[in-house]
Amino acid sequence: MKNTYQTLEADNYLYIDSEELLSSNIRQLLVLAQAFFDQEQSVKDQFNFGNIPTGYRNIGIEYAQNSDNPDLNESFAFRKIDQERLKIYPQLQAFTDQLAVVQGLLDEIAQSVLDDIAKHLNQQNVLSTDNYGWLQINYYQPSTQTRTFLMDEHEDGTLLTLVTATEKGLEFRTDDNRSGSISGDLNKLLIMPSEVLTLLTANKIKPLYHRVRNHPEIEKRFSVIYFVIPNERHYIAPWIENEFNQHIDIAKRSIENSLRYGLPTQ
Repeated sequence: MKNTYQTLEADNYLYIDSEELLSSNIRQLLVLAQAFFDQEQSVKDQFNFGNIPTGYRNIGIEYAQNSDNPDLNESFAFRKIDQERLKIYPQLQAFTDQLAVVQGLLDEIAQSVLDDIAKHLNQQNVLSTDNYGWLQINYYQPSTQTRTFLMDEHEDGTLLTLVTATEKGLEFRTDDNRSGSISGDLNKLLIMPSEVLTLLTANKIKPLYHRVRNHPEIEKRFSVIYFVIPNERHYIAPWIENEFNQHIDIAKRSIENSLRYGLPTQ
């Protein structure tokens, strides 16, 4: 049986069953998310904080490839490091408290995956991710859109991305052009390696490319995404070093990658 490292190196992704604690908390979170997104636009816009990842973003702000083709979803993002400043908004309290619970559960899974990879490489995983890891709820309304893809193909600029969704739509492509998709099952969790992990392992584990196809027969679709981002702000030592990564500042790349998608630094 392949271990975590071997699976990610060979298959380019890991698909696991969610434990009941996680899936039940995600379901609770999505009830609160629906209530948030159902509010008037002017109310939601109050929670776009601009200079930090945490908060609300309307359609047209985030994009996968370029700003002329924005992702067709609204979103709300949460980082643990920003939780204290959100306490001045009592109307968000239940929502952000539940975001914190789910973020914590997903971070435990992410740390387990990173520990397994590091152990295989005879390294110690010293990369904590709980403060800057970025939990995002994406809300799509496919039936209102005419584009073939609600989100263009891209890789993420993180260590890992953990994702589950309520409906089909997410499609992925491996480095050797094998393709797959998720059906929309909150009891399943897709773990996608991303660019920072590729740098950390000197291209041994390659990023998974993904997009979201429009299925206009679907009225609404939620995805729950955890972008796994190191807390380290200054220096990250590669687990494998060769010509692929020897001149790259991995910590800086991790912090600034979100700028590629029109978002604040991570």
